[in-house]
Amino acid sequence: MHCPPSRVRGLFAIFTWMLHGSTMLHAQVLFHSDAFNGGVVSGGFSVGTVGEGSGAFVMPVPADATIRQAWLFAGHLGDTLEAITITLNGDPFTFDSSTVVSPIWQSIYGGASAEHARDVTAWIDPADTLYTMEVPHQAHTINNTWTEFYLVINYERPGALPMNVDLWLNAEDAADSVTYALTTSAPMRTAADVGMAIVGGYASTYPDCERVAVNGTVLGSFYGPDSNSVDPSWGSMGALAYADRHLTGLGDDNADQAIAGTDVVSNLNAIVPDSSSSLTVDLVHCHAYNDNHVWLVLLGYASDLGDLSVVTRAPDPCTIGPMMPSPAMDMAWLRSACPLGPEWTIELLDLEGRSILRRPGNGTRAQLIPRGDLAAGTYLVRATGNGTSSTLRLVYVRDAAGR
Repeated sequence: MHCPPSRVRGLFAIFTWMLHGSTMLHAQVLFHSDAFNGGVVSGGFSVGTVGEGSGAFVMPVPADATIRQAWLFAGHLGDTLEAITITLNGDPFTFDSSTVVSPIWQSIYGGASAEHARDVTAWIDPADTLYTMEVPHQAHTINNTWTEFYLVINYERPGALPMNVDLWLNAEDAADSVTYALTTSAPMRTAADVGMAIVGGYASTYPDCERVAVNGTVLGSFYGPDSNSVDPSWGSMGALAYADRHLTGLGDDNADQAIAGTDVVSNLNAIVPDSSSSLTVDLVHCHAYNDNHVWLVLLGYASDLGDLSVVTRAPDPCTIGPMMPSPAMDMAWLRSACPLGPEWTIELLDLEGRSILRRPGNGTRAQLIPRGDLAAGTYLVRATGNGTSSTLRLVYVRDAAGR
């Protein structure tokens, strides 16, 4: 484990909250904002009401990038706060009363709740694009528990276009309807994408969903278990990549305007006026309950358009993986950072390299790998396309039928 240097920007953000927190109880906290030439990526893991587990998510930072800032967030519900130590790519990070970075707000799940954060900049390596997280057993679930964990990485890159990042933390008590009146740190130019990601919690299928509207335009409703949640009902969170004025949805998130189910990423450039520095985000429970909550809102956009000519740098290769879940029982999904269309070949192999299943890509970021009649054991999944090939391991365990 490395010993990181102190981070001036991180300390300043926390100090700013401590200084002004008493005046922010009825507004959202702009925890972090920055402007630089590069990109931002985000992703996370939810244990929901399960309280423990492990998962993996892809963070496609370019190999030639330099990490500018990275934050690891944790959401805690309830006024009984017990410290927790999770691991991110094998490195331990502890969250406790000293890591609170938001005002305290109220939830029906135990009362006083808050967002926590750790500056993890010194631990992030651009060579790592797959992140694994392990959350240990907790004494409490549902109430007085840690539920969602979220990683945000800002990076600088030679030749990249300028961009802006703003990140707000929730400061509102959980309610059937909450409005965020957000002021950005710079004007949003709509010739570029305006990417928004929301990290929610405890929003399940209808009617326990959360409807989202921005500037009066309804984007849709989020609900259900994210692809990297161990809870079968909860854990919706948006994962995005933003660079060179372009938004990309990661995992089960899409870069269009709509929010739907576990897709909690939206491109707002058709909704916000050009050069605007404000937006209103309305969050309404689908059935007028007050049991849902939102941890944070992340925005990636461009305020300096400069030369509007097309960026000519070659696109980054698509990151393939992980397999989720693995080990698996009935089926598994091959995840990817970009859609894999019919020009890709997805193949299931045994350890001797014999082909068991072969099919073209389905045009999405998730390729279904059915088990069929396969016995428990270790197999290989290979994705080939665009001049590249990636092979991942898949483990099938014994199922209820005894296979």
